[in-house]
Amino acid sequence: HPQAAAQIEAGEIVGSYCPGDFDLAIGGRKFCGIAQRRQNNAYFVHAFVVVSGSGQERGEQIRNFYAQASGGDSSLAYPRVRPETIAGLGELGGPEVATVFVEGIIQALIHRGVSLRPSGILQQETGYSLDYDDPRVLDATRVLRERYS
Repeated sequence: HPQAAAQIEAGEIVGSYCPGDFDLAIGGRKFCGIAQRRQNNAYFVHAFVVVSGSGQERGEQIRNFYAQASGGDSSLAYPRVRPETIAGLGELGGPEVATVFVEGIIQALIHRGVSLRPSGILQQETGYSLDYDDPRVLDATRVLRERYS
């Protein structure tokens, strides 16, 4: 979806949920948020991408969540979500189906020379398991919780 990709802007979208410096938006409507954390010898990069559905509806649900969680106390500090600042890629000229989006990501990685391996082969080659019960994953999770809780 080159027409949509050419319009992507990075930077905080005020009024969106989980606002941050690494929001991605088209026309001021956020469809992606990216977060990073550093730990001793590792980097954790997390992203959410809204591909399908109504960003407006999603934003209304999130705004309602904060309103209920705060008990209506407007003196509390929490994101003041404006639903019109959120969109799905399908609403912005991008793919409307997650499988199409994922295939695009895979093709972009391959084009950049990234070698993708099935998790079973990765485990055979390195001993690393992508399962959440892998001790290394659990240890990294514990360290992050202790550091950022």
